[in-house]
Amino acid sequence: MNFDSQNSSINRQTSFKRGLPSWFIRETKTANPYRIEAELADKGISADFGGVPTVAMCCKKVVEIMEHYGFELPSKFSFEPLEYKTLGTYSSYQDKVCINSNMKEFQDVVKQNRLEERQGSYHPRTGHFLQTYLHEFSHAAHYKNLCNRFGDSEANRIFWGYLTNNSPARMMIDPLNTTLRFLVTKPFLKWAIDKVIPPREGLYAKSDLCEFIAEKNARIIAEDLGDNLTLRYNDRIPFEQSPDYWDPTEEWKNGEFETVISKMFKYFDQDIWNGDINKLDSTRSIMTHFRN
Repeated sequence: MNFDSQNSSINRQTSFKRGLPSWFIRETKTANPYRIEAELADKGISADFGGVPTVAMCCKKVVEIMEHYGFELPSKFSFEPLEYKTLGTYSSYQDKVCINSNMKEFQDVVKQNRLEERQGSYHPRTGHFLQTYLHEFSHAAHYKNLCNRFGDSEANRIFWGYLTNNSPARMMIDPLNTTLRFLVTKPFLKWAIDKVIPPREGLYAKSDLCEFIAEKNARIIAEDLGDNLTLRYNDRIPFEQSPDYWDPTEEWKNGEFETVISKMFKYFDQDIWNGDINKLDSTRSIMTHFRN
């Protein structure tokens, strides 16, 4: 995940409305990173926090969150130097999440909070201080879900060969907008775009389908976290499998436009998460069906 330097001067004042509670700040000051490394080793995660308490506490908390959702966890975590402007990475080959030690903000949770808030519209607008961690752990959960479904070789082909080479705009947004322009009047089109398909995932999510689903997953989790960093809701993810067949013709004819479009996006998310390439490729044919 990359840093947006264009928004780096925005909102430099620390704000706790985005999810950083005072108790977490206090706990990071007394946390023992080596003890947390040992705790994660018991969960099968080999972690190296570089002796930084903030990194240890953030990783520990995100592991707890991902476990709550039933997501697969990476087998390795490290705090190490990465390329300029890169906040974090996930290596499927090593099954390792990395946070960039060259970004000094990650060594202080208050500065980390400011860093995430400064992302503006580049990353999800929650601006949560755990955003980078949630994003990279979401990549790991996504990839390992594909491995469980298809095996390592096919998962690698789907993740790196298909999902990273297709964008949400190409696969869904542009075809949907084209369909709406064909089917409905301009006032409805404006309503649909403004109310039904808002750009909530941030600009980085436009990169490819893997980044799209990682950003979406991170946003949903961040919005679900309460002041004590525990989950208020847990019914929206993980993504179940979409229907094998869905014909929205009747709903569309009955004027249930918002329902149809919302289902499209829901199934789109599910198909990305589960690597259902055939269903993703059929998205265009569904919308072509509307125009016939």
